[in-house]
Amino acid sequence: MVLADVLRELRLGGVEILSGDASQMDVVRVREFGAAAARVPEGTLFLLGNDTLPAAAEALARSERNAAFVLPAPAALGLDLASLAGFRATLIALPSSIPLDLGARVQYLLDLAGSSLLGSDTIARARQDLVEDLVLGRFRDSGALLRRSRSLGIDLDGVTTVLLVGFDDFERFYLHNEEQGELYFQRLKGRILQIVRHATASEDSGTVVTAHAEGAVVLGRGPLEEIGRTIAASLQSELRFVPVAVAAGLPKADLAGLAHSYREAGMAIGLRKRLRIRQRFVAFREVTGSALLQQIAQTPEIASLLTDELQPLQDAEYSRRPVLVETIAAYFDAGGSLKRAAASLRIHPKTLRYRLDRVEDILGRGALDGEKRLLYHLASRYVLWTAD
Repeated sequence: MVLADVLRELRLGGVEILSGDASQMDVVRVREFGAAAARVPEGTLFLLGNDTLPAAAEALARSERNAAFVLPAPAALGLDLASLAGFRATLIALPSSIPLDLGARVQYLLDLAGSSLLGSDTIARARQDLVEDLVLGRFRDSGALLRRSRSLGIDLDGVTTVLLVGFDDFERFYLHNEEQGELYFQRLKGRILQIVRHATASEDSGTVVTAHAEGAVVLGRGPLEEIGRTIAASLQSELRFVPVAVAAGLPKADLAGLAHSYREAGMAIGLRKRLRIRQRFVAFREVTGSALLQQIAQTPEIASLLTDELQPLQDAEYSRRPVLVETIAAYFDAGGSLKRAAASLRIHPKTLRYRLDRVEDILGRGALDGEKRLLYHLASRYVLWTAD
């Protein structure tokens, strides 16, 4: 999209072109200027947050023609007008500070822009397809994928982690609001995408954001938990009664691992509701134990093995509540400490000791300290998981 068209659509008053030609600059992506700017491809519109033009930014502006910089008023006033002749990049001066949502607004325009290379499709659709292929593992050659991403203005260098924004249960939400009409849901998804873009632009300019079937996908470098919490706070503020959650997968070593990070984020969103987590953000690393139990539940052979191991305890219970199973789970969780286990169960240590003796009467003496200790621990947690 030509820079002059971007500026016109943004409707920013008092904009001044200090150098370059906005009608010749083709904007492909927008970034806040930072240390990684040197490796950003051509066609980048940089947003300068400093009150002065950094030396690295000045060097890039003098050498790169197909780049542009948006400068706040203090940085523009500090420039030596005589030196502007040496700049190859386009420099744009604003009459005040740069709006916090400017990056998100520019990206939105770029996503709407059509491309003659893509026929009737939009760049936004092509980017979404690329990201879906990436997070679903539908590619064989990482090099080809990188070339494809660069042609669409997506910088995947160093991307390691997936952040997923989606509904807890979209089908249920749809049925409860069906009378609103399909346009309502499409506008709602568009608003979610705007909120995500705005939040990521203010936190980290190196992220990649695209639409998702039920929200948005964010790709980034390193852990994305802080960005995830920022997005969750914005969603809570602006869409309080819409059941949308944010989840972060674990960082991976390469692009091939992003499919695993994506699945982890999806599992975390599902587990958030199961575990009754009130916060809108959940990190997969915080629910890995529950994720393991969920996977066990989907493997009948292992699930049956664990259930059978503790069936004698459940047969001996005097109520529907699995008291003896709760007891050994707490005992193992406490590392064998009677005091901590009793405190977690809110019972007296003597009561705990009585229950443990009862467990050994049923399972056999030394059962809690023998070779089946790990098996009993996992089995107790699984039985409680399925009983919840």
